[in-house]
Amino acid sequence: IEVAGTRVHSTAEMTQVEDTLAKIATSMGAEAPALMRVRGKMDLYRGNVVPAIQTLTKALNLMDPNDTGRYETIYLLARGYAQTQQTGEARQRLQQIVDKLPNYFEARLQLAQLLISENNVKEAKPHVDVLAKLRPDDPAVILLVLRTLDPVNDKAQIDAQYAKLPEKVRQ
Repeated sequence: IEVAGTRVHSTAEMTQVEDTLAKIATSMGAEAPALMRVRGKMDLYRGNVVPAIQTLTKALNLMDPNDTGRYETIYLLARGYAQTQQTGEARQRLQQIVDKLPNYFEARLQLAQLLISENNVKEAKPHVDVLAKLRPDDPAVILLVLRTLDPVNDKAQIDAQYAKLPEKVRQ
């Protein structure tokens, strides 16, 4: 998990973050949307998805529409919905992000993956095309591109995309 630009790896580091958040809550108030976003993010990281959704929803409702953390909060909320198989909610949130921020790579990637997992390749294709322009050599994008190609009619494209994959991903 990343908190305030710092990658948190261990349980001990997570405890330190919680202690710091408790101190911040004392000065900012426990209902501060930025603080709630971090708490929701930590809950997602720990696998406490339902409490994360609740916290992130509350944070989003309290946020100013121009808050710079708004779209990260929506993204985290979409991830929570996807993890609880609420794909309609996840899709709606992710679409909201890419409509407003077309180059938000992670949101568009998750939206394309979600659509493909629902066998909605036609709707996913425009998102995959944008991702391929943003990061043409990203293995996750290449795998999505491969899933949108027709195995009969697109053999040359499939071979070209497959060749771009790192060796360990090909297997």
